[in-house]
Amino acid sequence: MTEETLLTCILESIQNLYHNNSESGNSLPEVIQNIRHQPYEIAAIFDQYGHKICEQTNHREELCAIALPAEWQASAHLMIHNHVVDGTFSPEDIVTAKDLDIQIVLVVTPHYNFYLLRPVSGWPDNDDWLEEYRTIIQMYQHHRRYDYNLDAARHLALLKVAQHHRMTYYVTDIAGHCIPAGQQLKAS
Repeated sequence: MTEETLLTCILESIQNLYHNNSESGNSLPEVIQNIRHQPYEIAAIFDQYGHKICEQTNHREELCAIALPAEWQASAHLMIHNHVVDGTFSPEDIVTAKDLDIQIVLVVTPHYNFYLLRPVSGWPDNDDWLEEYRTIIQMYQHHRRYDYNLDAARHLALLKVAQHHRMTYYVTDIAGHCIPAGQQLKAS
């Protein structure tokens, strides 16, 4: 992503950021229910007490970036957003969580909930783990013995990177039942 594209994404993000907007609901359960089947991404950020700080959408299938004013960022604790298809975190999702120092990141999809928890010691200081994540994704995509799609490659890469860097990553179905780490997720 070029610097100009990134700047455009951040400016768009600020224009589409609404303080405590309730398009998706006010509580975490409401937001989960209301964004799960949306045809576009909606992101919401909550503080540690469960109060919604803000919400953002650009009414497109993918959000480009999330930027928060400093006074909102200080209390950001949990970030939730939806993916239109059953895919886990994108590299951009993880960079956003790290940059905002979010403790809990949740992606809801039509059939799954994906959770990523910041290590107790904080996000790793260097970006080697992000590069490792991207490298593993590329390996799975280009390795001809395996027929993984991008979402499956991201899931497997995140399993490896999270374990290596002591992050907690897990998946549940929409009823909240844990999906075993080795089980391949079925695409929607």
